[in-house]
Order: sequence, then structure tokens, then C-alpha cells
Amino acid sequence: MMSNPDTLARHLRNGGFLVLADKSGAWLLANPRNPQALETAAAGAVLPLTKGFVLIGAMDRLYEYVQRFPDLAWDIAEGSEKALLIWYEGGKGVPAAMLDDKGWVGVMLNRCKPLQALLEKLGHGLLCLPLAGAGEGWQALPDVLPLPSDPGLRLAPERIMRLGIGGDVKFLKY
Repeated sequence: MMSNPDTLARHLRNGGFLVLADKSGAWLLANPRNPQALETAAAGAVLPLTKGFVLIGAMDRLYEYVQRFPDLAWDIAEGSEKALLIWYEGGKGVPAAMLDDKGWVGVMLNRCKPLQALLEKLGHGLLCLPLAGAGEGWQALPDVLPLPSDPGLRLAPERIMRLGIGGDVKFLKY
């Protein structure tokens, strides 16, 4: 699917979007470091950014999006065999609209091999917004590239949890 990750990463860096359809639905992918692109998505009432999460290719990228986290985060994320979305207390490095009402940010370690090359070329995380229930507004966004389908893709988290700075764990979907 990701036959040219260089081109896709350049497209995202320049403010473009990618649309990916997988078994779980359709997703809008964006560069969290491009505030103009995110403002465009939010202004177009595409969907609330709080429904999205940041996909990272390696755990050392977590430092870019979370102020502080317990050592337990590494063990939980890297030890999970399934796609695990973890909401961390004290989000940073993302637009304020991506944080929930208490400042938490969702970050998921990539388990989708076709996206790994794109994450490596991009050099940081990838904002993933589910398009379910978003209506047709996203289709008016400029510079949207649809990605070809790939049977190996599944971007939706299979499990969701909250992990507080003190190590407190709460599963939201298990």
C-alpha cells in the first residue's frame, strides 16, 4: 500500500491529508505538526479533533506528545500484542483541540506494518481521525489523497485505556 512513503510524507508536511479505509472504517490522517492543516480540518467542522489520536512508530516518540508518564507505559504499550490506544495525562505537542477536557491525549504505538515506513519518513507521529459519523464535510478539505485499500490494515484500536502519571490504569475498552 505505501509504495512511496517519501511522497506521502511530503504531502502531509505540506498540509495535505490522507484518507485510509480499513476493516474498521475510514480515517483522515494528518500531520500533527502542521497547525494550518489541523485548523482547516477543525474549521470545516469535519469532526472534533478530540476523537482522534496520535499514532507513533516507536515508543521514544511518546516524549513528543506527553509531558510525563510512568515507566509502566513502555511495558504496557510494547507488551501489547493488540492495537492499544492509551490516553495519557498531560498531553503536549498537539493542538489544544486534540486534548480532552482534562488535558489527556490519546497515543497509540503502531501495530499496522503498512504504515511503519510512512511514520519513519515523517519522523514523528501521525494524527488519526475516525471519519465515522463525520458526514461529508471532510470531502471539501483541500489536498486529500485517498490511499489504496490493503487487507492487512486495521487502524482502529482494539483496546483503550487511561494511564495516569502515578501509574493508575483504567481500561475503557478491553
